[in-house]
Amino acid sequence: MGAGVDDFSERRPYNAVSDFVDANVARGLGNKIAFIDPDRSLSYGDLQARSVRFAHALRALGIRQEERVALLLHDTVDYPVAFWGAIRAGNVAVPLNTFLNVAQYAYILADSRASALIAAMPLAAAIWPLINRLPYLHTVILVGAMADDLPALPGRPEHLQVHRFDDILAQASDAPIVADSVSDEVAFWVYTSGSTGDPKGVKHVHSNLMATARLFGQGVLGIRETDVVHSAAKLFFSYGLGNAMAFPLSVGATTVLWPPRPTPDGVFAIMRKHRPTIFYAVPSLYTALLSHPDIGEGAGEDLVVPPQRRGRIAVKRRADGLRERVEADRLGVEDAVAIGEMVHRARSVEQDVERNTPFRALWHRFAVRTDGRGPGGAAAGPGGRPRGPPGVRARTASHGRGGGAPRALARVGPAVPRAGRAASETTSFASSEDSIRPYRFPAHQHTPEMERGIARATGLDVSVLFVPHLVPAVRGVVTTCYLPLAAGVRTETLTDCLIAAYDGGPFVRVLPAGGMVDAKRTRGSNVLELQAVADPRTGTAVVVGAIDNLVKGAAGQAIQNANLMLGLPEATGLPIAGVWP
Repeated sequence: MGAGVDDFSERRPYNAVSDFVDANVARGLGNKIAFIDPDRSLSYGDLQARSVRFAHALRALGIRQEERVALLLHDTVDYPVAFWGAIRAGNVAVPLNTFLNVAQYAYILADSRASALIAAMPLAAAIWPLINRLPYLHTVILVGAMADDLPALPGRPEHLQVHRFDDILAQASDAPIVADSVSDEVAFWVYTSGSTGDPKGVKHVHSNLMATARLFGQGVLGIRETDVVHSAAKLFFSYGLGNAMAFPLSVGATTVLWPPRPTPDGVFAIMRKHRPTIFYAVPSLYTALLSHPDIGEGAGEDLVVPPQRRGRIAVKRRADGLRERVEADRLGVEDAVAIGEMVHRARSVEQDVERNTPFRALWHRFAVRTDGRGPGGAAAGPGGRPRGPPGVRARTASHGRGGGAPRALARVGPAVPRAGRAASETTSFASSEDSIRPYRFPAHQHTPEMERGIARATGLDVSVLFVPHLVPAVRGVVTTCYLPLAAGVRTETLTDCLIAAYDGGPFVRVLPAGGMVDAKRTRGSNVLELQAVADPRTGTAVVVGAIDNLVKGAAGQAIQNANLMLGLPEATGLPIAGVWP
């Protein structure tokens, strides 16, 4: 199922709906369930038929090809109908975050100049006060609205037509339709969160969906037709759109949708009822799952694994809450269950499991395969490696704290925006200006990752004390690490070690002895500046690093990874020189 870069970059007549919807029906999956929500299900045949009708309806309402169609919908089976119907008609779908405020909706709808808005009735009512401020919007289609709901939306402009979703589907033609589009034409926009300014509309072309589905969904995650997937991230996120739409539809799999906000109780209900084989979530949800009273030794065994084939899968938490241990016995079982692998430190846990365990944990911020099989259906261990013989015992256990284990101290000074976009007193300008404060120590969520990375690199069982500080800077992160210094080691020796370790790395700049890092020098670049100092008086080695967290810490790192995945030079499109001085 793999594809080369040229297959996606070559310009050709193409509409994404042909691959993701119509192709599944053509190969005999018309009766198979494509989407399930708490109240309804939608087969691939129904998805095709309803998206055809919706495409005709959009055209009948005067929505012209390439005009933007905004989607303000909960994750129900109506969402894929509206999304693929718009793309089928040649329109540009614009998924909207359902958790924004009225001002943010006003900005995005004006910025996108959407001609039509497809909205769930409760969400439409919430944003109705701004409807007169949107001159480009001339059509609103209400999902889940009753006939008597329409008069409840007062003050409608004369130019605005309002329709019920079910009505226009019932009245539309069912004649086959696929707009004449080209592979490099825009299919949909996704707006950024706006954490560093106004939200930006990111344009995605028709071929993008299959490119990510094949390169990651099939090539890395190993998704296949028999999978049942559930994504805690919603369809309006790029993450959720890939997880729950592009990846499963690319192979004819089934997606379980959950309209409300994701909660541990909701996740457990879906696990018990639908038994998904792939689960996607973010670290905060894994943390909440681990804190739930239902999580304990043996949690989840009853969900997927038949008793006669059941191993023991457990999550244990230390009393201090800082470490987790995943312990698996009798690893000859064919299946595993997600609950046993839902660890906030999932990436670290996966790295520590021996290569001959049959469990396969595949992380895409983080995605968990729950059936222990790799791409193409082959039983696999971490990273898709072949599994070893039955009966192998694999364990990731708590690090020892006694016996003179090496210790490290890391102090980090991130800029205030690093804390996220949520409004809070801590990160407000009035509170943070002219202030430096530590936060989330000694139990910061990234501490186990650091310890695991150091242990893997050195073979030592290391304890890390991580003390991050918020500093009143717009951008940038400076990290200072303190380590025990061996006798006779000089600053030049430490510097030479860093140079040798990062030799040939285009984005690591090791400063000569005596040099001092400066986050401002990295601004606008994908570079990490490093310096090392030996202090024999206190017996301490100090290593300091600086990055621009808006480039190296996020977007630049993503481009760097994409370059490596696509076989491009690692530095393609990435700045090495900062914008200052």
